[in-house]
Amino acid sequence: MTLDQFFTDFYHPLRLRNRSHNTLRLYRRSIELFGESLGRPATLDDLTDDQVCRHLAKLSDPGRKRKLSVYTVDKERAQLIAIWNYAAKKGHVKLFPDVPRDTLPKLTPVAWMPDELQRIIASCQCEAGDIAGVRAADWWVALHLVIWNSGERIGAVLRLTWDSVDGEWLKVNADTRKGKRGDKVFKLGPDTLAALDRIRRPKRDLVFPWPVSLNLIYEHYGRILRRAGLPADSKSKFHRIRRSVASHFKATGGDATDLLDHADARTTKKYLDPRIVQTEHACDVLFGIMPGQSTESRQKRPETRPVQTHEPIEPEGRTVLPDGVVLSPEMSLIEYATVFGTSGKVSLHWGAQVIRAAQLVEGWMGRRVAMCELSQTLVDGWLAFLERTGTTESMVTWRRSAIKSLWQHGQADGIATGASVHGRYIRQRNNAVST
Repeated sequence: MTLDQFFTDFYHPLRLRNRSHNTLRLYRRSIELFGESLGRPATLDDLTDDQVCRHLAKLSDPGRKRKLSVYTVDKERAQLIAIWNYAAKKGHVKLFPDVPRDTLPKLTPVAWMPDELQRIIASCQCEAGDIAGVRAADWWVALHLVIWNSGERIGAVLRLTWDSVDGEWLKVNADTRKGKRGDKVFKLGPDTLAALDRIRRPKRDLVFPWPVSLNLIYEHYGRILRRAGLPADSKSKFHRIRRSVASHFKATGGDATDLLDHADARTTKKYLDPRIVQTEHACDVLFGIMPGQSTESRQKRPETRPVQTHEPIEPEGRTVLPDGVVLSPEMSLIEYATVFGTSGKVSLHWGAQVIRAAQLVEGWMGRRVAMCELSQTLVDGWLAFLERTGTTESMVTWRRSAIKSLWQHGQADGIATGASVHGRYIRQRNNAVST
């Protein structure tokens, strides 16, 4: 019996009956590649350790016209082994597989940084023409915003129907999602809702119709990325947005495993960019080793941190929001930033930056910092620390704006003192450079 016939008659109906068309395609491709290595259609009798190992070696041979990566070869191995194990378990072959797995290099996840995401959107807005009657620029912007609000895979998003959109809520049905384990519901932000409104016409079932081959969407997306001045390799396509959602969501204190609907946090870890989620690095705390530099550790010493220089706000100033959240001067920066960043007063992107700034300030202090402790001395000290540890001037300015936004809104809510002199640090630093 050929391996393809065994797959069709047994493995597919008994083990993969509810799997997606793409999953079936990948299995059939693995069987086809095995046959190409043998020079004839593969049979059950070809399932031997020697034959399979030789086949995998050919796939990774540098002299092969299209050499496969070690990760793709590992996938080919896994699919053949799965079929082989089932055949042995049911008595179709005598021996079980004993094909060792190659060592796979551990790659560092790479996500998009905030400015890169904005460059992608700007590039999408430059798209000309239309897609299935929808203005192409609006189609691409809406696609990105939906993925940004949900973290869903491109396959599931392209199968969304307008029935999936109910007001500010998006429901992604289980049968369109990888694994088909269950539905997932996401809240859509104002920018996303506005973008969807712009692509509602002409009337149709699919939110994002793609009338040509699905392979072409990756080629087209590569042009968008190159126009934005960004990498356009296979690792930088739609799944990099999913990694970006996971990384930035995790950095704000969210549960990225639940958001991505992973069964294991170890899977989610492979999505998290350490530049985004790691709050402290070795260079932040270790002393300098260049000749003449101080060998005193940069580790945080709370006793040298600025102390509160104003009278604390009285507890009577507490405010209760309509949703029951109580604002008070004793709230930590992170607590208030989370309330403010998700309140709708600012975009979700800027809200995430404010939360990130609050996390960095508390990380620098090495403790919880209350809103009533915010002072110019504290903020200037933190900004100076960022500069000393190699943070670029543009990023220092970005962080300053984020903490200023938090401080000013805290003042408006009656839980922080005046923030009118917050720009002083940048001016002082620029004057020092000019002199």
